[in-house]
Amino acid sequence: MLVRYAALSAGLFATVLVTGTAAALLLVDDVQALVTTAYGRTLLVKLTLVAVVAGLALAGRAAVRRSAAAQSPRSGRLARVEAGALVGVLAVTALLISLSPPRPDGPPAPPTVARQAP
Repeated sequence: MLVRYAALSAGLFATVLVTGTAAALLLVDDVQALVTTAYGRTLLVKLTLVAVVAGLALAGRAAVRRSAAAQSPRSGRLARVEAGALVGVLAVTALLISLSPPRPDGPPAPPTVARQAP
C-alpha cells in the first residue's frame, strides 16, 4: 500500500509542479518582477518552501526504504518537519492569493461601453 501511495503522490506532485509553474509564468512574465514586487517575492518564498518539502519527502522516503519497520524514529521526525513545512506553504499561499500579480504595463484600461444612438 505504501508503494502505491508513493507512486500516486509522486505523480500528483509532478502535476502540481507543472501546473504551478505554468501559472507562475503566465502571471509573472517579467523576471525582474520576481524580486521587485511583493507578489514576486512571496512567490519565491513559496517556491523555496515547496523545494524544502520535496527534499524532506525524498529524505523521508529514503529513510522508510532503509528501515525494516516503516515507523523508524527518523522517518517520523522527517514527517513532522515536512508537515510543518507544508503548513508554511499553505500560509504563504494564503498570502499570495491576497496580493495582486504584477502587471507589465500598469493597470488595465477601463472597459469601454458602446453607446447606442437614440
